[in-house]
Amino acid sequence: MTGVWLVATTLLGRPAPAEQPYPHICALVMEATRLRDRYKLTRRDCPACAGRSAR
Repeated sequence: MTGVWLVATTLLGRPAPAEQPYPHICALVMEATRLRDRYKLTRRDCPACAGRSAR
């Protein structure tokens, strides 16, 4: 059974399969709180960017 990256799937609005590398979610805008505050994700918020800089 294949899984999906949950946060990436939600933010991208499409399935992000877990057997592929984590997709970039930097520069996306999300609702960050129950009050619907909007937050723009930066490179440091993106697991794909963090994984690349750790190499």
